[in-house]
Amino acid sequence: MGRLPAKPYQSYAKEGRLDGYRIGVVREYMDKSVFSSPLYVNIDIVDHAIGELKALGATIVEPPPEGLFTASIRRNLPRLQNASWTKQFPDMFPVDADGKPARDQVGTLIDLAIYGRLKDLTVCYRCHSEFRGGFEHKAVAFDLHTADVLEMEYERRIGRR
Repeated sequence: MGRLPAKPYQSYAKEGRLDGYRIGVVREYMDKSVFSSPLYVNIDIVDHAIGELKALGATIVEPPPEGLFTASIRRNLPRLQNASWTKQFPDMFPVDADGKPARDQVGTLIDLAIYGRLKDLTVCYRCHSEFRGGFEHKAVAFDLHTADVLEMEYERRIGRR
């Protein structure tokens, strides 16, 4: 950072062949199967430039099929994303003055995972019927007192009380 070469960059560029030069290509973001067709032109431009470098004698060093950084990204991204993701929801994931969790957050994460799998679900207080999917939601929000009262009624009806 802040260091400049002794001579301007252009002075190092010379016309001629590139025999003996090895040029690495980062292809992590040049996969047509991942992007939409309007972006193909950018990938084609890079591929054309690589072809010109090869024609001038350069050895092109291609990354492995899984990419240069993919394994590292897969290994480290969840850890980095988890910390930044929980910071977006301070009410659900409170921290103390030192930035450490103020309480055990495993239960909250389990609740979120379960909710993510269940999606919208309405359960009848009286008969415990479950309603999922596309229907007009007319029910009021969950009320613990109503649930407790009707739970006792339901248990009496089925012979548990």
